[in-house]
Amino acid sequence: MLFLVVNVSAEVVFREDWDHVPDYPKWNPNFLHTEVVLDITSRCRLTYQVTTPIGNGLIWSRDAVTIAYWNKEGDATYLAFSSTSWPALPPSNRYVRCEPQLDLDTGLHNGRIRLLRSQSNLEP
Repeated sequence: MLFLVVNVSAEVVFREDWDHVPDYPKWNPNFLHTEVVLDITSRCRLTYQVTTPIGNGLIWSRDAVTIAYWNKEGDATYLAFSSTSWPALPPSNRYVRCEPQLDLDTGLHNGRIRLLRSQSNLEP
């Protein structure tokens, strides 16, 4: 398990992540492109991400349409997200699509920000 200790509040870390999705490729070399497709509510949104290829293209770039939701409970902020599909973002032959019925991965991170990622069969 990976732990990261930073000298800022959990709220600052969360806001940097939630408010700056299009900036992910600037600081994370694993992303080629990230965007907020639709803000459904102030706590729920649809996003699109494309990862970089790995091993000089041995593993192709992958893309994913995700639905993300956050909520506060006490002093903890929970962020849950899962892959889904969206008619305006059909799969492309340029990337391997992360399919909605497949579990991306599931994780619970210690600290005041809890990150949950799970399988979803939601259709728009």
